[in-house]
Amino acid sequence: MIKHGDYLANEVAHCSHCHTAHDAKGQPDRSRQLQGATLGIVPKEKTKNWAGKSPDITASGLAGSWSEEEMIKFLTTGLNPDGEKPTPPMPVFHLKARDARAVVLYLKSLPGAKGGGDTGKKNKDRE
Repeated sequence: MIKHGDYLANEVAHCSHCHTAHDAKGQPDRSRQLQGATLGIVPKEKTKNWAGKSPDITASGLAGSWSEEEMIKFLTTGLNPDGEKPTPPMPVFHLKARDARAVVLYLKSLPGAKGGGDTGKKNKDRE
């Protein structure tokens, strides 16, 4: 399941495009895989409802602070634990439950930053 989740997160959904910091050459920094990053994209028209940074989605971030059930709900319904949609540019996903669970198991298997996580922040801020 973890291998399937790795495939879905990295090859299908391309989570690392936004959730992994990039080096000076624009390549993903694998040492910070899915640990959050400053986003290099902006909307055409200025809006308050836009995330300038993506959160850490490893075990030191969302995967460590949201339960497996909450994460599966988010990936199958597009609603976070507070019942809200993700902040753009994060898309709303509607994965099948088995695929969502695989992604969650993969994310929870990643240790993330040492001592890490932003578990004290409000869920909406961590999508």
